Amino acid sequence: MQIFEEQEIDPNAWTAFADAAAHATPFHPWAWRQVYRLAFGYRLCYLAAGERRDCLAALLPMVVVPGLLGGRTLVSLPIVGYAGLIGDTPEAESVLWNAAVERCGTLKAGRIETHQRTRLDLDLPTQDHKHTTLVPLHEDSNTTWKKSLGQKVRNKVRKARKQGIEVRRGLDELTSFYKVYRINVRDLGTPTPPLAWFAEIAAAFPQTCQVYTGYLDGRCIAGKFTLRFRDRLYFLWAAALRPQMRTGVVSLLNWEAMEDGIRLGCTAVDFGRSSEGSGSAQYKKGWRGESVPLYWQYHLPGGGDISNTGPGRLTLLLSDLWRKTPLPITNALGPRLAKYFP
Repeated sequence: MQIFEEQEIDPNAWTAFADAAAHATPFHPWAWRQVYRLAFGYRLCYLAAGERRDCLAALLPMVVVPGLLGGRTLVSLPIVGYAGLIGDTPEAESVLWNAAVERCGTLKAGRIETHQRTRLDLDLPTQDHKHTTLVPLHEDSNTTWKKSLGQKVRNKVRKARKQGIEVRRGLDELTSFYKVYRINVRDLGTPTPPLAWFAEIAAAFPQTCQVYTGYLDGRCIAGKFTLRFRDRLYFLWAAALRPQMRTGVVSLLNWEAMEDGIRLGCTAVDFGRSSEGSGSAQYKKGWRGESVPLYWQYHLPGGGDISNTGPGRLTLLLSDLWRKTPLPITNALGPRLAKYFP
């Protein structure tokens, strides 16, 4: 079995494999390369394995994430929910993983970090503290309303509608979404990705990407960014102004997106990753979905402790400082720093 590095990969063969692979995610299509390159200027490290260049058996999209103070990490993939290595057989996955380990050494990267929807059957340090929530979409909105939404969630949707919140949809709402999103992310202590990140995704997937915004008294107070892949709807990013959280606008946007998904033939919605025990994870329980584990798997050159792969003291200190920094400063610096904190 041969290994193909990025410049050797046939994009058509990559696309054919990603389209057919059962465990492919919305983040495996070849078009994401351009998104990462144009939005962040990341160095890419896409690898594939197969008997021939036009007949692939495994894929591993990776990005070289630079450290703020030096060093680098190979990640599959940063910023998005998950991606990881996918293959036809365990043998193909093993061959490709070994090639990735070799590439890690060549690049002198500190580690490989792959965010797997399906766990690799390899002897790797693994964390399973993150989950995604899959909520079924039934044959019509009425059935989904009754079966997939808990009573509290339905009450929030009703509350938002009674308050006169207007829902708008369309890629032309991207700037409005972003203005709310960058405030929300600052409050979480994280630099905000540039507007170009979202614009490039929309440009790469114009038929399956959608933006929803909620307006109250003519002002945008919340937004949501979604993507369809196969028969599933993915909630990628959402935000709401903190004083407006109690209006129920987030639940309303979720429901409007789900209704659109039903009309477009989707059978489930992926609410996105969250850490076990977090407020986000607790909120998702109200949607009567299935909690599905995700697997963060690693190569740590020379061994090492898996507990050291999380944010360090410096990162936590900077995060706390970022929350207290005035918005004009975070708005200016965030897009420049986000590539270091995926």
